[in-house]
Amino acid sequence: MVNPLDLILILIYFIIVIIIGIWAKRGETQEGYLIGERKVGTLLLTGTIVASLFGANSMVTYSAFVYQYGISAIWAYIGTSAGLLILIFLSKKLKEIADKNKFYTFADYFYDKYGNKIGALIGFLIFFYYVGFLVIQFIAGGSILSILTGWSYNLSILIMGLVVIFYVVLGGFQAVIKTDLFQYFLIIFLLLIVSLVMFGKSKVINPSDLNILGSNIGNSAVFFLYGMITIPIAAELWQRVYAGRNFKVIKHSLIYSSIIFLILGIFMTIIALSVKTNFPDIDPKDTVATGFLNLLPIVISGLALVVFFSAIMSTIDTYIFMLSLNFFKDFISRYNYSKKIVMNVRILSILIGFLGMFFAILFSDLIDVVFFLGATTFAMVPAIWGSFHFKLKRISIFLSIIIGIISAIIVLYIIGNVPYMAAIPFSVAIITLLSSQLLFIKYPEL
Repeated sequence: MVNPLDLILILIYFIIVIIIGIWAKRGETQEGYLIGERKVGTLLLTGTIVASLFGANSMVTYSAFVYQYGISAIWAYIGTSAGLLILIFLSKKLKEIADKNKFYTFADYFYDKYGNKIGALIGFLIFFYYVGFLVIQFIAGGSILSILTGWSYNLSILIMGLVVIFYVVLGGFQAVIKTDLFQYFLIIFLLLIVSLVMFGKSKVINPSDLNILGSNIGNSAVFFLYGMITIPIAAELWQRVYAGRNFKVIKHSLIYSSIIFLILGIFMTIIALSVKTNFPDIDPKDTVATGFLNLLPIVISGLALVVFFSAIMSTIDTYIFMLSLNFFKDFISRYNYSKKIVMNVRILSILIGFLGMFFAILFSDLIDVVFFLGATTFAMVPAIWGSFHFKLKRISIFLSIIIGIISAIIVLYIIGNVPYMAAIPFSVAIITLLSSQLLFIKYPEL
């Protein structure tokens, strides 16, 4: 149950992020609300990149993987850090094109290069994909907070959602990045304290948990590849590239983010291993909650709650705003022009926020949702990566993505949620892309 000190810390945190949202609304312009005037500096950009990446997956799901696979799960963080560095090589061209053509969304690039059909397909898939990740944040946040505070699962989701919706609707992208910066500093400082306290209470670590390659090298490889090849095509990161002041700012921000994110991964590894040495027989998905409840003194437990709120809410706000802007720009504004862009995005932010909360209450199996979205991401990677470097046929992109996703559904149903199974839809998507390019080589209109 939450004690009075914890409640005070949580209330202070909520008040601060709401004040930041109100402050971000000052001097509002349309371009500022939608994309930060495309003039975001290094500190803000670094803060929002790290805070948006460090969410439920980085805490709850990752801790479950460390509990199951030991320190080898750190390859997920190493891969993500590598992916941020790889994005540097794409971002110069991407920033130039985005500024020239006034891109706001991930799908804008595909609308511009491949036309309405492929642009709409990518827009739909990105919307579906990130609604899933929004639901993950709510499920993880609601589950852990209900355990830590004694609040009901539904109430925990409602509190998080309403606070985020309030400041996102007020300040838009400016509110997202400014609250992210505040939460970024909280996460780094408080997670360091929590990890040190838990490490001090850890017992002897099983040698098998310290094997960096793990007992199954295939799992470690998938952890690494997932971050390395999906982060450079993450829609929320493309949006931040669009928002950066210039390529130099973007480059420095991605380098700093890569380093800091890996450090946070080390902190989370320490926390998960410390929990496992004390509680070797719990359900892996309860790793974070068990550690916070049983290994932290009362004074520190309140700080841990704030860390958790910061991590979850800094990702929720990113997804709600990005989904709202994407839906409006990728679908509504292309077929029904409206000058009231900011008002429409505000309305969509409210609707999408409540949609995410509704599905989180309806579905509560976090791990299955994570594995499905991870597998579908691998299915989309070949076509998206290839389209950035080669002149692909529209039919090849379409078939690669659709057949890849279908294979992900089949594999998940047959094999289940095993990390290495994500390599199958990835391989299917590559084979489909290459074979369709060759098959339709004589049909340039496709």
